Amino acid sequence: MATRHLVLTRNEMQRVFIQTEQGLVKLTVLPQQNNGRVRLSFEAPPDILIDREEIYTRKQEKRSH
Repeated sequence: MATRHLVLTRNEMQRVFIQTEQGLVKLTVLPQQNNGRVRLSFEAPPDILIDREEIYTRKQEKRSH
């Protein structure tokens, strides 16, 4: 299956919408924290799972054992 790759620049409080068969995922860039990190807010239907990479990887490893 081919994948799509999109690189965006967003300012604080700007959003990105991702349309899936299960519904719309809304990603919002939140204001930058004092330590320079950026926070992201995800809104999605309950049947769409959203994980950080390390959590996703851990779940995949557990499934393969």
